[in-house]
Amino acid sequence: MLRAYLMPNSYTFPSVLTACCILKDMQMGKVVHGCVVKCCATDIFVKTAIVDFYAKFRCMDEAFREFSHMSVHNVVSWTAIISGFVLDNDIFSALKLFNDMRQIGEEINSYTLTSVLSACAKPGMIDLAVQIHSLILKLGFYLYLNVGAALINMYAKMGEVELSELAFNEMENKKDQGTWAAILSSFAQWRVVELFRVMLREGVKSNEYCISSVLSIISCLTLVTQMHSYTLRSGFVTEASVGCSLFTIYSKCGNLEESYKVGRRDKSTPESSYAGQ
Repeated sequence: MLRAYLMPNSYTFPSVLTACCILKDMQMGKVVHGCVVKCCATDIFVKTAIVDFYAKFRCMDEAFREFSHMSVHNVVSWTAIISGFVLDNDIFSALKLFNDMRQIGEEINSYTLTSVLSACAKPGMIDLAVQIHSLILKLGFYLYLNVGAALINMYAKMGEVELSELAFNEMENKKDQGTWAAILSSFAQWRVVELFRVMLREGVKSNEYCISSVLSIISCLTLVTQMHSYTLRSGFVTEASVGCSLFTIYSKCGNLEESYKVGRRDKSTPESSYAGQ
């Protein structure tokens, strides 16, 4: 297109930047950004695409710089920067921006809320999670399937299975497979741990294979830390299969610090790592 001397427009640049994200080609994305600067493109859709590009690559300094330089914002640009901070595990910045967005009266959409719900899916954030849940009910977003599934997943990751079920019951459309998968997954995690406890109460000795099986199913940090504590007390943490399972599940949960400690076979208890969170 460029060799044919055809000028890109506000539709071209976002499309190419989206392609760069899909291909994980950051270098090409920066080239496209350079073309935007040369073309003096100030269209809000182009600027938003640039913010989204850097956010998806977790280059949050660049993403926030581009966001700050925008003269006009819309719900898409706000959501892009909030989602980027959530992806980068900077929960404080993500929630602050959401609060700023609400204070100036900017509209929100279902994608904004699913990003914020992902940010709240941490142990100890139940009060804020309930506040967001109340906002969702007030604005009617509980009717959206993606928001309902995000609520279910958020409470499940917190270990609040009853609230997860409540969110499920609030949904009017229960014929969506993704919604059922979310609720079944949240229940399955607690059920498998309960069965594991029953096994121990029955006097059946556990082994590294049982523990690895449980760890392969759960993704709730509360349950992971409980299982980690058990492996430390029982001495199974030194087993290679258990260590690898713990390393993997902590990484998937976004707790890279604990994952690193497991990788180094640190014998400190996992609870200490969460005390300040």
